[in-house]
Amino acid sequence: SQHDRVDFGDYLRGLATETLRSLDAGGRIQLEGDLADGVILPLAEAAPLALVVSELVTNAVKYAFTGR
Repeated sequence: SQHDRVDFGDYLRGLATETLRSLDAGGRIQLEGDLADGVILPLAEAAPLALVVSELVTNAVKYAFTGR
């Protein structure tokens, strides 16, 4: 079915943007990424990969700017 698949690039852009927004209340950090369009994945595969990306964004924000 069409509802159990996502365009993974779009999915990750939205997830990373929302994750960054929740961590960077001042809007000082910008996220750049080069994600391929048209990579369609089943949700069962996209969800665990998205969790990894969310953790990477969270850890980058949490540890990259310590002491600043």
